[in-house]
Amino acid sequence: MEKLTYLSKSKDFLYRLKYLQNKYSFWKSLQILWKTRKFKTEDCFVIICKFNKEYLIAKLKKDYEFCPGDWGFIDTIQRKHIKGKEPRKKVAFSLPFYYAGLNSKRIIKETKPFHWLDKDSKFWWHIFSYLIKVNSKKYIINKKEKFSQFKWVKKEDFSKYSRKNYLEDISKEVLR
Repeated sequence: MEKLTYLSKSKDFLYRLKYLQNKYSFWKSLQILWKTRKFKTEDCFVIICKFNKEYLIAKLKKDYEFCPGDWGFIDTIQRKHIKGKEPRKKVAFSLPFYYAGLNSKRIIKETKPFHWLDKDSKFWWHIFSYLIKVNSKKYIINKKEKFSQFKWVKKEDFSKYSRKNYLEDISKEVLR
C-alpha cells in the first residue's frame, strides 16, 4: 500500500470533516476527527443490487472480522479481492455473481467515493458504491464466503436491519 502524502492526508481530513458536518456541528466534528485520528482507513466497494423496487441485503457471518452478524449490502475490501489495477466498474459488475450467483444486467449509478465512520471496528471506510440492476431475485449462498444470509427488502425497511444507520447512510448516497 502506498504511503499517503501530506496532500492526500489533508484531502482525507477534509472529506471526513465534510461527512461529519452532515450530522454534527463543526466543533463536534473536529472533536470526533481528533478522537478517530488513529483509526485505519480501508477502501471498500459496496454494491446495491436492485430488482424492481427491492434491494438485496446480506448478513455477515458471525465469525467475520468486521461487523460480524450485521446486515449490509454486498461489499468487498479492496485489499482482499482486487488484484492490481482492475477497473472498478468491472469489479462492481462481478461481485453480485461472485457472492450471490446473481447476473448483473447493468450499472445504474456510480457515486463519488465517500467516507463512513465505524467506531466499533475503528475504521474509516472509503466507499466506492454502485447501484446495479440484476436479472432475477434468485440467489445462491456461497458457504465459503462471508455472507450467511440474503434478503430482498424495500428501501423503507432498511432501518429494521441496520446497525448504526449503515444501510440508510450508504443508500442515501447511492439512491438519491
